[in-house]
Amino acid sequence: MVAILFQLMIWAFGLYVLHFVIKSAVSKGIDESEKVHQLEMMINQIRDENRTNINS
Repeated sequence: MVAILFQLMIWAFGLYVLHFVIKSAVSKGIDESEKVHQLEMMINQIRDENRTNINS
């Protein structure tokens, strides 16, 4: 009986660690995608400024 409880505790701890790893990976992925979006917007703005400067 003690062995089964010990195995359940190890299994529950493993699930907790897995949940934490997945949660942090998802949040970092969202942060990275936001950074990429901001860089794309900056690049588009610079392109637009260059086009208007060239056409002026």
